[in-house]
Amino acid sequence: MTLRQACEPSGCCTGWPSKSKRSTSSWPESRAGHGSRSATLLASAASPSTRNTEGENTVVKLLTADARKRVLTSAADEARRRGDRRMGTDHLLLGLLHEPAAAKLLGVDLEAARRASSDLDRAALAAVGFEANDLDPPMPIRSRRRPPFTSGAREVLKRGIDEARAAKSRAIDTRHLLLGILTRERPDPAAELLAALAIDVADTRERLKRLAT
Repeated sequence: MTLRQACEPSGCCTGWPSKSKRSTSSWPESRAGHGSRSATLLASAASPSTRNTEGENTVVKLLTADARKRVLTSAADEARRRGDRRMGTDHLLLGLLHEPAAAKLLGVDLEAARRASSDLDRAALAAVGFEANDLDPPMPIRSRRRPPFTSGAREVLKRGIDEARAAKSRAIDTRHLLLGILTRERPDPAAELLAALAIDVADTRERLKRLAT
């Protein structure tokens, strides 16, 4: 776990829409009725009484297959390559940047975001008296299991539920996850990374919402 993650408060283009056409996989057209299984899962996952592990698994099941395979897998890989044992909001953001359309929307590429994230880690270490050059590089974690989410990442997933409900969607896709990330505030790791990349969060949220209409 990076120092920035420790400061978290408790608590390709086919996956993205264009103005002229929606992808059926990323923009579900069907509606979740009050008695549907999806509606029940949404209510269960959003309930504050749901245990963390149960809530995580419930929300992950609600993600589209595309979001699970491409975003969560990429985010888990980003966590492992940095030697982090938990998947944080910054890893989710980096995972989304594996998607060319997300990178285009945010106006930044994955490698630039990785460099900015490393710079933030070095600055955080320097603030407490450590020089990054004096430390060994992080050892990648080799595991096929998905790392557990940090509290911030769980909040992003919960916000994804809210965004999906507002859009009357039966599942949470990459758009909902990005909207959830864009609600984070500093010192959240994803919010710090977005600020370091000089991304206008409010403008990006508005543009992303307009693409869905």
